[in-house]
Amino acid sequence: MRSKLALALAVIGLLASSMAPANAIFGLSKCEKVKKEVITLQKQYFEVRAKLRGSEYTYKIYDNTFTFFIPTEKSVLMIDKLITNDPLPKIWKIGTNNPKCFTNTQNMQIMKMQRDTIGLYLNHGSRPKYRNYEPCISLMSKYGTEPKMDADTLKKCFIKYVRSIEPDITYKSIYNY
Repeated sequence: MRSKLALALAVIGLLASSMAPANAIFGLSKCEKVKKEVITLQKQYFEVRAKLRGSEYTYKIYDNTFTFFIPTEKSVLMIDKLITNDPLPKIWKIGTNNPKCFTNTQNMQIMKMQRDTIGLYLNHGSRPKYRNYEPCISLMSKYGTEPKMDADTLKKCFIKYVRSIEPDITYKSIYNY
């Protein structure tokens, strides 16, 4: 009798120690799969954002100082790849098709994302880079308009067109709402 009891306890101990978590046996729930997929999509943006390299360029127009970020060519390629494979419409589709997997505030944010693209949060454009000295200040103050300066002054002021990251609005994870 004692040997049968000892054997039964040993078998129960082995079974208990080898038991896996419930999700390993039954798999992830639907909402756990949705969350995993959304986090994977969001991670694409956050990884690119973390890997951006470049330099800041600052210039002064009268009493205002302006700074913009000039990304490296590798950063520009990463941004372009992210824009091409835009994760936001995919996140919107997943959220819209699985509303029970999100809180009310998360669902509200997902509805706001309907027409969003990653370009709203991370994009690059071309911006003129000028020298910071007195004859160039009036040229820089007319950013976005055709400069009205003589060719020699313009030639002295203009350095080159550079890529700049615009706008500098950071995407916030759905799970922060």
